[in-house]
Amino acid sequence: MNNNKIKLQLSQYQDIIRFVVCIVFCHLFWKLTLTYNETDLTSYDIRWFGLDISAPFIALTKHVAYATYLFLSLFEPNIVLENTRIVFQNNQAMNIVWACSGLKQMVIFSFVIICSRGDWRHKLWFIPLGLLACHVYNILRIAFLGWIVEYHQEQFDFYHEYITKYLFYGIIFLLWVCWNEHFNKSK
Repeated sequence: MNNNKIKLQLSQYQDIIRFVVCIVFCHLFWKLTLTYNETDLTSYDIRWFGLDISAPFIALTKHVAYATYLFLSLFEPNIVLENTRIVFQNNQAMNIVWACSGLKQMVIFSFVIICSRGDWRHKLWFIPLGLLACHVYNILRIAFLGWIVEYHQEQFDFYHEYITKYLFYGIIFLLWVCWNEHFNKSK
């Protein structure tokens, strides 16, 4: 194949390549620039290039814990919220830590849309709407994991590590597809 044919074929996939590069770049940037205690995720000493950025994580984690508690209370009135820990009727508990705040996924979503083609006027409303969608999904994700903790404790690790975490990236992908299909003017 000559270079023109390769360029033509790759141009068909330009947007999806840009999406994948953005996701990988964000994930690596996050891993390489954020420092925290990997053995104790309840510790709120989170630094980015040495700068203490714990405050937004603390605030968002407390909000997610409270919103999850309120949602779960609709179905399980006897649960208790202790700071960011939810205790269920069967005395099983779920600790919501800073890594469960959804902030990483929100940053990734924002970066993906910022790097995508399209009008900035639309990005100014689409990004906050997408952040809200990510936040709502995260609360529902943690509520589902709470249900797993209460009724199927032995399955928690599987659902936490392999199902709900990757569904979060699926939500980001679907939001990007919506953006790309409806607001990418280069199509």
